[in-house]
Amino acid sequence: MILLGDLSQRALRHEKKWQRLGDGVSCPKCGNSDIRCLRKDGHTGLIFCESCRKKEKPLNQAQANRRQSHLAENGFPNAVCAICAENDVSTLELHHLAGKANSSIFAPVCGNCHAILSDSQIDLTADLMRPDPERRPLQLQAAFELGLAILMGAWALAEENPTTSIVLGMIVLALIGWAAWNMS
Repeated sequence: MILLGDLSQRALRHEKKWQRLGDGVSCPKCGNSDIRCLRKDGHTGLIFCESCRKKEKPLNQAQANRRQSHLAENGFPNAVCAICAENDVSTLELHHLAGKANSSIFAPVCGNCHAILSDSQIDLTADLMRPDPERRPLQLQAAFELGLAILMGAWALAEENPTTSIVLGMIVLALIGWAAWNMS
């Protein structure tokens, strides 16, 4: 069984988004040009990255308190993005590591990191992303391992310390190998 989807599908998905948004576009607030993070506002037509889009519509105090309480109830009382350490509560979301179909284990991430992680999860095998009550436990474990590998891979890319990046990269490879073994 192939663990990663057709990478040409990813390229096609990104190319279609570039065509919709325009070539060479970036967020006017922060300069982010990662196509996975960019989105056109339906009302204004302006293009922002996910995090800046959320900051454009700041939460009122009651909404911010509810968001903070939700994060705290789920085990993240002082939540920051697990990848980039963004701490603005208006940008934080809970990312399901193994996809919603497989588990309720999640990590707090900002809008940009969530868009990148979710885009990477799309490339997992369709078998792992589709809800299936009959799914074998080893398949659930493989989905979690791949989700964790994606999270740690993004963390490794964002890490400034090269030694930490290398160690994280090695853990990512081990998780992918473990997932492949569980799927076989």
